[in-house]
Amino acid sequence: MEESINQRLKKFVEEQSINEPDTYKYLGTRRQVWNGWLNAEEAIPLNKVQKLIGRFSDLNARWLLTGEGEMLLNSNKKNKSYKNIENVDPIQEPHITTYSCPDCIEKERIIQAQKKTIEIQEKYISSLEVGHEKNGKAV
Repeated sequence: MEESINQRLKKFVEEQSINEPDTYKYLGTRRQVWNGWLNAEEAIPLNKVQKLIGRFSDLNARWLLTGEGEMLLNSNKKNKSYKNIENVDPIQEPHITTYSCPDCIEKERIIQAQKKTIEIQEKYISSLEVGHEKNGKAV
């Protein structure tokens, strides 16, 4: 018997350790509806399938929809950690895939690196200001 979209989604969620509350909230649905999808009690609306495919960059849409091909687009079969981008520091956690396109991930890394640089420069400026104040010079 061929697997349904619901069964393939459940397999993906389980094998990739997907954060279910984050996912069903992202989809704008309730836990009960989400569980109904995973348990093949309800059909998954096409617009929700599209959002899922967009959210998980390595989920093979062809596999999810038809069962053909591999589950993941890349050759890494092992879990990736999925988190909301708000919870990810790309500098500290470059291995984490966010729910964005590759260009967005790279841009986020650059932004985080620039924020870190600014923070370091602000600390350096503050230390210079404190040094000047100790020497009796006004800043």
